[in-house]
Amino acid sequence: LGPADPELTISNLTVHTADNEDHFRFYVNDTGSASDFVRINFTNSQGNLDLDLLDSAGTVLLTSAGSTDEELISLDGVSEGWYYARVTGQSGEQSPSYSLTINPPSNTPPVVTPIDPAVAETRVHGQQTYTATWSASDFENNPTWVTVYANTTPALDGNEELLPTSLHTDGAQGFYIVNSAYLDPDTYYFYFSITDGGTTTGAWAAGTVEFVDITTDVAENSLPARTIVHAARPNPFNPTTRLRIELPEAADVRWELYDVRGRLVRTLVKGSLAAGPHERIWNGTNESGAPVASGVYFQILTAPDGRTGNRIVLIR
Repeated sequence: LGPADPELTISNLTVHTADNEDHFRFYVNDTGSASDFVRINFTNSQGNLDLDLLDSAGTVLLTSAGSTDEELISLDGVSEGWYYARVTGQSGEQSPSYSLTINPPSNTPPVVTPIDPAVAETRVHGQQTYTATWSASDFENNPTWVTVYANTTPALDGNEELLPTSLHTDGAQGFYIVNSAYLDPDTYYFYFSITDGGTTTGAWAAGTVEFVDITTDVAENSLPARTIVHAARPNPFNPTTRLRIELPEAADVRWELYDVRGRLVRTLVKGSLAAGPHERIWNGTNESGAPVASGVYFQILTAPDGRTGNRIVLIR
């Protein structure tokens, strides 16, 4: 998991095999206080779970093994470093669903200084990449991690897009290569979010990068050669995100949303669609209209030329 600040919750986890162990590696950036903890929540009657805190060598430091719907380990007095949260079924029991929450210490914020883009630059969409660069520092000399976001305006307004392969890039690395395939043709500002595992800050780069679609002028109304499932925008999202596909020809399709366990969450389209682009807005609800939990979901399009899709992250 790396840095988990200011509080990280992962839902829809399972222990589906007897004597199975789930391990979650995370970073504690400073000596823990009484308000810092690791916790799991579950339905005890469906399977009792135990929680252990292990050091980086795998030695058990603390254990919570009760008989309620929650197990909690305080990080009070725990020193800086890497740790594992280990979740096991008590006496080999299984659990159909549980959530893990990590609340690490907070401290002096790290600093990120964007370097590139410093001016307006241009790249060919789908053919060229762009190398975004920064410098990172931390008052306590802790490790830092940088995540890069893109938006058509320099604002964290819910429309910013997390560039997925940038998540928790080593801050000392100082660069990230932007793949234009993750973005639509447009002009983008870049935001560099930095964390030391306890506190998160960030800054916008001064310049922009325009990804130009060189086929627009000659084939603005042409149909794609294959089925395309565009990345959700924004992603991660809350409360809504825009989903977009393009079809090379009219076809019967299934456009569906699944959770990480492969369960159908919602059907967007099941039937015939015309050739060309189609959009849907997802508000984070299931087939019955009930809100779904924070977590990772997948939009999957099944069409005559195959099955394709991508990941969507919902943050409540």
